[in-house]
Amino acid sequence: MNAVDPRLAADAASTGLGILLLIAVLLPSVAGIAVLLAMLLGKPLSEATALRLVGAASGTLAATSIVLTISRMLDAGPVMVAWQHGSGPRFGLELDSLAALALPWASGWSAAVVSMTRRYLHREPGMSRFLGLVGIFTSATAMVLLADGPATLGVGWEIMGLCSVGLIGFFHQRPEPIAAAIRMAGLNHIADVGLLIAIAVSSHGRATWASLEASGSGAHGAALSVGIVLAFSIKSAQWPWSSWPAQAMEGPTPSSALFYGALSIHAGVWLLLRSSAGLQAQGWPLAVIVALGTVTALMGGRVAVQRADAKGAVAWATVTQVGWLAVLVGVGLYWVPAVAMLAHSGLRAWEILKAPGTLHDRLSDREALSRAGMGRGLQRAVPERFAAVVAAAAAGPDQRAIEWLARTSAKWVQDSRRRWARSVPHVSTGQWHAVKDDDEL
Repeated sequence: MNAVDPRLAADAASTGLGILLLIAVLLPSVAGIAVLLAMLLGKPLSEATALRLVGAASGTLAATSIVLTISRMLDAGPVMVAWQHGSGPRFGLELDSLAALALPWASGWSAAVVSMTRRYLHREPGMSRFLGLVGIFTSATAMVLLADGPATLGVGWEIMGLCSVGLIGFFHQRPEPIAAAIRMAGLNHIADVGLLIAIAVSSHGRATWASLEASGSGAHGAALSVGIVLAFSIKSAQWPWSSWPAQAMEGPTPSSALFYGALSIHAGVWLLLRSSAGLQAQGWPLAVIVALGTVTALMGGRVAVQRADAKGAVAWATVTQVGWLAVLVGVGLYWVPAVAMLAHSGLRAWEILKAPGTLHDRLSDREALSRAGMGRGLQRAVPERFAAVVAAAAAGPDQRAIEWLARTSAKWVQDSRRRWARSVPHVSTGQWHAVKDDDEL
């Protein structure tokens, strides 16, 4: 009996895991397309069914990526699948250490946003359209994270842009979302031109990230760097394109959190991390990236503190932090921005999801302070009340002093309540987008 070559056995196992990875990546898009087709055929799925379908597909992708990451760590072998016809472009997915860090996080956030949609868009006529686009977007994001070269990343990049435009204009009854969606579509096309340039000069799309350094010299390298910097600056809202995230908040809050808080706005930084070998061969693109990131961070921080709306302030704060991430990439600290990007994406997504309840939270805080007797007159009354308390305490255990202290404290609480009641406007503090108990989900 002939012995089995261990190298061939490892390659076969890798191919099988790669196919499993490909199936998991396609699952959310299959679920999203099924929801959209049912809507287009006039037989839309119920909210509960659509939510479970898209949420389960995103959760399956997250669980599969975790399992494959553990398998890769134990076997120390690659998990990849690739396709190339003759001398045409190469399309492949690879779960390397960088993708293993980001993919479970991204797919997990997609599943969480789908769960949040259960309340936010309950009984909204466009619920099926929203879930279908989020499912397709989840697969496109996974494709960007797992791409083993510029060609595969370009496919996921384009699909992400289309889903983004569709969800910015979700509330198409109003002119503002439509105008923001049209502007975003134009910017996406400019970014796509930059990425297409990078794909064309990287061995006509046949290059992988590991072999990109060979394309980074000479005129081809200059064109590659220009294309990557252009695509990055628009996708990650660097100067002079920094205003679009605030305008893109016209879409539903869950998609804004997923796209412009967690995933889509960081795609440009991810492109820099992947193409760092080609950029280093030229050198000057890293200096340009540091300059763009610094200008964006300084400008965005100033605008963020002056915004009056919650989502707009978070959008500009996100732009600011992404600028600093770009600076870290430009100075060569690649793993630091990779980890910081995940932490930042979670923070911003949570802030955007909480933005519609900001007013309710503030009013609840005021009501709690009012009940505790801490009114607006606290600062003015502190010296007088403190003197009264000291005087009463110095009087010793006299019954009249104790009664006077009790009356003074009660009057202080009542006065503070009245001041807060006059300062708080009459706004309903009920839970927004709440689901009724008798709703079946």
